[in-house]
Order: sequence, then C-alpha cells, then structure tokens
Amino acid sequence: MLDEKDVLLSDVNKIEIVDSLLFILDLKDQSLYEFDIDGNYLCTIGRKGQGPGEYVSLSDFAIDDKSNRVVVLDRNARKIISYDFMGNHINEYHIDMMAMKIGRIGDGWAIYT
Repeated sequence: MLDEKDVLLSDVNKIEIVDSLLFILDLKDQSLYEFDIDGNYLCTIGRKGQGPGEYVSLSDFAIDDKSNRVVVLDRNARKIISYDFMGNHINEYHIDMMAMKIGRIGDGWAIYT
C-alpha cells in the first residue's frame, strides 16, 4: 500500500477537486491518485491490467459528484470504468470507439476523440 511518501507525480494531465478531495491523473505513470485537500495520499483509483475493473490505457477521467463516483476512460480497451471514491470498482461499460476524453453533461456522459 502506498503512502504519501511513495507517490511521485511525473506527468500530471488533469486535476479535479470535489469537496475536500483531489483527483490527479498522471499519464506517464498511468495512474489516477486521490489525495485529501492537505495533499495526503488516500488511494489509487483502479489499476493497470486486463481484468474486470482494470484499465489497459488510462486516457481521461471525470467525477460524478452526485453519486460519489470516478469514471475512467480506457481508450485502448474501449471501456468506461466506474469506481467509488474509495477506489472500489463498481461497474464498466464497453464502447464502440477509441475515445480520448470523457465529460459530464447533465445526467449523462460525453466521450470524444
């Protein structure tokens, strides 16, 4: 298990802040980290792999703050994976395109290249 001394960010691509939580996407490390507002490491959302709840190529993420979910876009495996704010896998959906970005629009999601 990582602690804040083990997390070295190298290629920060996106940061989202929800309440007192920071979600940071590091594309070089292919990891999505969660920190508290003081910068203390809380967890890593998901992990690389090819099994359920795992991503092959992490390209983007979005936050659903209404249901406290993190939604991750895996462009190479062509799927969207949902996790709770503790990093636990909820579900995943396969998509028919190799998308690069995901965003929240109303109660739905937009994926695009």
